[in-house]
Amino acid sequence: MLTIDEVVKVCEEGVYLDFNKKPHPEGLKGMYDPSELLISIYLPEIESNNDMTMTLLHEFVHARDDLYYQNTYYITDIKDYEQDTEITAMKTYQQDPFVIKAIKELYRLDLNHQL
Repeated sequence: MLTIDEVVKVCEEGVYLDFNKKPHPEGLKGMYDPSELLISIYLPEIESNNDMTMTLLHEFVHARDDLYYQNTYYITDIKDYEQDTEITAMKTYQQDPFVIKAIKELYRLDLNHQL
């Protein structure tokens, strides 16, 4: 599960957010680029506030994994990694609503305004 402490570390390490108004060429909702410390959210692909929340959590899990475990460069099965990331994001969403609140506060987000 993603924790508030991990979200704070991601923020402190300089990971920033970019909300793109253009769709991703491959239809992705979000993407984390470790070389740029950038989480990109592709707004045309986001279907609802819940979808935005899940996408943010998913990408923050990727950022956390890169910063804490430095394992994103050595993934052998991307499908399994993405599935594990989605499960972690879902568990975080279900068990700790304060994590998404921390993301909103640290990054000064009004997610309703982003959609």
